[in-house]
Parts: sequence; structure tokens; C-alpha cells
Amino acid sequence: MVIDGPTACECCGSNRLRKLGEAVTRTLEVVPRQWKVIETVREKFSCRDCEKISQAPAPFHAIARG
Repeated sequence: MVIDGPTACECCGSNRLRKLGEAVTRTLEVVPRQWKVIETVREKFSCRDCEKISQAPAPFHAIARG
């Protein structure tokens, strides 16, 4: 699952964003008689005008930091 990053800077509104990397979250899900790992990727972007870093919020987890 990939969560799209921002299309404009939250600070100055510029659309000149540069990709810095991504944060990957792995969640283990139990289904009877099988295990499933869900990998969530959140891309990081840096504004070329004001250098602020933007990233989509992390998905909700039933257990905090779990």
C-alpha cells in the first residue's frame, strides 16, 4: 500500500517538491491459519523554495507504536 505524498508545500504553497525518501511501516495481521504483513510506504518530499519537509500522516494502529 502506498500513501501519496503532498502535491504542494504546506508552509509556502509551492508545488516545487523534491522527493527525499520514504518511511515504511510494516504491520502484522492475523487471519485464521495464515499471517499477512501489510507494508505501508509514505513518501517524503522537500520544498525547493522554503526547504520544509512534508509527508503524509502515518496510518492508525490499534496499539500505539505497535
